[in-house]
Formats: sequence, structure tokens, C-alpha cells
Amino acid sequence: MIERFKTIMQAFFGDWLSVILFLTGVILLSVAAFAVNLIMGLLVSGILLIVMACLLDKERG
Repeated sequence: MIERFKTIMQAFFGDWLSVILFLTGVILLSVAAFAVNLIMGLLVSGILLIVMACLLDKERG
């Protein structure tokens, strides 16, 4: 039971760890931009969403 759980967790983090870290970084950048200024926060969020869409499109092929 524990070995099965361990292999499931290793497979999950092996596949999704980079995505989780990327999304966490984007969220932190957006929060920091909104803390500075509302207009700057919206601008940074829009740019980050465009970059994310381009990166995910390249990753999928």
C-alpha cells in the first residue's frame, strides 16, 4: 500500500512539478504587481497569461 502510494506520488510530481512551480511563480509575480499598482498589475497579468499560452502551445506541439 505504501509502495503503491509512493510510486503514484513520484509519477505525479515527476510529471507536474515544473507546471506547479511555473504557475506558482506566475501567481506570485501577479500579486506583487498588484501590490505596487492596479494598472501595472493588470498589465503584468495580461503579459504573463500571453507568455503562458505561448509556452503551453509550444509544449503541446
